[in-house]
Amino acid sequence: MYTVGKLSKEFKISRSTLLYYDKIGLLKLSERSESNYRLYSHSDVERLRIIMHHKKAGIPLDDISKLFDLEVNDVTIILNNRLNKIQEDIKLLKMQESMILSVLIDQIKSDNSALYDRNSWTSLLLKLGYSHDEMLEWHRNFDLESKDDHRKFLIALGLNEEEIKKLIKML
Repeated sequence: MYTVGKLSKEFKISRSTLLYYDKIGLLKLSERSESNYRLYSHSDVERLRIIMHHKKAGIPLDDISKLFDLEVNDVTIILNNRLNKIQEDIKLLKMQESMILSVLIDQIKSDNSALYDRNSWTSLLLKLGYSHDEMLEWHRNFDLESKDDHRKFLIALGLNEEEIKKLIKML
């Protein structure tokens, strides 16, 4: 049997979180000790493990509670709904990322003393998860949209004529 303290240490959650889960019916204690301590069984521990796993996946507590009582098909529906929400969030974040990059590009083109040079710009794209091929694709698209703006951008990043020609040739 596990006490609240032991369980909270093992799962790195607060005592109040466990009490809240009990209050909302998500994780009920199995019994109480003679000293009136809350005690949890091994099956309670497994249930908490599942709760924490689903919580890390971003599933709301209300839905986690329902998962324990549903048929497999209904669980699949809830999980698919969560995946759809994640996809929507990713699309929105990608759109915001693109907008911010556009603003930065405009800043760099208009101010040759901008905060970015070729290394810091490449570093930014790498932090955003771009691979080498994706960076080339990004430059290819930029060049297709506006050769003149792309060239101004590259000059503002500090590339010389030879380096610009080499990059354009790679595209």
